[in-house]
Amino acid sequence: MKIFAIKKIFTSIKPPDVFFMVCFLFLCVGCAQQQSSALDQDAGVEEQGDEMDMLLNDDFFDDESVFEEAYCDPFEPMNRVFFEFNDKLYYWVLNPLSNAYTAVLPHDIRWLVGNFVNNIAAPI
Repeated sequence: MKIFAIKKIFTSIKPPDVFFMVCFLFLCVGCAQQQSSALDQDAGVEEQGDEMDMLLNDDFFDDESVFEEAYCDPFEPMNRVFFEFNDKLYYWVLNPLSNAYTAVLPHDIRWLVGNFVNNIAAPI
């Protein structure tokens, strides 16, 4: 049975698909590069470490006023209420409902329901 399925997969691949797969593999291999020797790698790490130390010692990060910007959001209290409601709704209702839907209905029925919803959502 498994051999028949594998044979069916290989017979369903068309020549343009094979061409694009080979081109994709060629591009992936072409982007790879060889690693340099261990000595070159150690020197690169030290240079990178020195550069990072120099960036961290920059005075830009010492300025406290950057973090003191206040954003005025008049809807923040309402947004917090809606977020809490949506979070609890997802955790206590929608997630268990989704798990039950997946456990109870077979894959074919879920697929049909999904197609129905997609057709309803599609424009005419």
